[in-house]
Amino acid sequence: MLFDNPLQAANQLSQKLKYEHLPPNSLVTAITKKGEYFAKPISQNLNLKYNFLFSLFSAPNQLLQTNSLILIDDGSTNAQEYNEYTDKIRKINPKIQIILAIPIIPTTEEKLLKKNCDRLIYLHSEKLFFDIKQFYKNTFNIY
Repeated sequence: MLFDNPLQAANQLSQKLKYEHLPPNSLVTAITKKGEYFAKPISQNLNLKYNFLFSLFSAPNQLLQTNSLILIDDGSTNAQEYNEYTDKIRKINPKIQIILAIPIIPTTEEKLLKKNCDRLIYLHSEKLFFDIKQFYKNTFNIY
């Protein structure tokens, strides 16, 4: 296990993001409601606005007005799904910079994940990735 719980992973990911020279006024979003568990504390730690991705799709003005979107996920989404979401985002705003931030990624999907975004930021890449729960001592019943 890498982390005691998902909140610890979110805090470590936000610390890493602080050193990544993020564009000012970036917008933070999450793909899933479970991903919100990661995204909301990260947006607070970075003092950035947060909005759930599907809310952005239904009212895209915020996407049109931002230059950089930090897409936070817990790692349970697969690379193909990220591709679908990043395609939708780029159809709304083709000039947007997409930063994909995930605590743990499967090593086998790293190349594909990098193709889905402008920057990929993660804490750990795992060759034997079976289920996101394998990396946490306690998941607080969010999985």
